[in-house]
Amino acid sequence: MIVLVTFLVAASVVAWVVLMNHPQVQYGPLASFCRPLYARAHNLIDTTKVDAWVPPDGNRSETDKPLRCGDIRRAGLLDDSVRS
Repeated sequence: MIVLVTFLVAASVVAWVVLMNHPQVQYGPLASFCRPLYARAHNLIDTTKVDAWVPPDGNRSETDKPLRCGDIRRAGLLDDSVRS
């Protein structure tokens, strides 16, 4: 019984780590900030302006380069239809 409980706890921890380290989970809040901005962009100039936006959660620390909406778009993390 103890072995089964230990196995289930270990499997749950591994599943949680794998799921929480998936890029779509990590960058979900950033993508949800950028997605409506791209929806309102009507031409290339508007899209270029949105690419330069830094979402509020994009600055993790002062030493890291902040993620911009363009980085998230180029990584393919804005498309809801793409699921890995």
